[in-house]
Amino acid sequence: MTTRSDENEAKLKELSKKLEALQKEKLELRNENKEVKETIEKLTLEIDEFRHREVETKTETDQWEDEMVLESLASRSAELENEVSRLQHDLITSMSEIDEANKDAVELKRGLEEKAWVIEEERCKKVRLEEEMKEKIDELKKKANALQAEVARTKAELDKTNAEIVEFEERATLLESNMLEVKEGVEGKTSGAIKGRSKVKGWLLGVPAVAILFAAAVVFLCSRQRS
Repeated sequence: MTTRSDENEAKLKELSKKLEALQKEKLELRNENKEVKETIEKLTLEIDEFRHREVETKTETDQWEDEMVLESLASRSAELENEVSRLQHDLITSMSEIDEANKDAVELKRGLEEKAWVIEEERCKKVRLEEEMKEKIDELKKKANALQAEVARTKAELDKTNAEIVEFEERATLLESNMLEVKEGVEGKTSGAIKGRSKVKGWLLGVPAVAILFAAAVVFLCSRQRS
């Protein structure tokens, strides 16, 4: 998927190529103008030379009247003047093209600077966003680590509580078994009370034992609840 940043970079490359092409064309036009100017100067010198020779020839014609030479010089002079005129026109056209190329180059350069600024701005935004995301991720990791530690601590406390509950249930079962044995003993003593005073006395001695066991169970339960 093409992003906006990729599109801007592609446009920037395209503008850079256009600017490079214009600069190359501008250099070529300057070289051509230089050659044209040199040609114009050369032809101008040649025209001046022909004109000078024409004057000399005219002077000489007073002596030997050579019209053919005059016509030849005049024709060559006209050709050279036409050539100079054409070259001057080409030079003006070339200068106009150079001015236009300069304007295009300025526009392209401005476009390149704007695109470069946009790309740099987007890069800075991307860097800032990445930094913000990194900070948020670090913060979430810290919270996750804290929650994991809390879960581990709670699990340890739960395991401890479960172990205490198991221990309490085992002791309660043992106590219940002991109380059942005592109760059976008491009932046995009660049924045998009619057999004699000694048996009644034994039964009376068994009652405090039951009370002691019951009190111990209550104390154990209360101590577990406080802890």
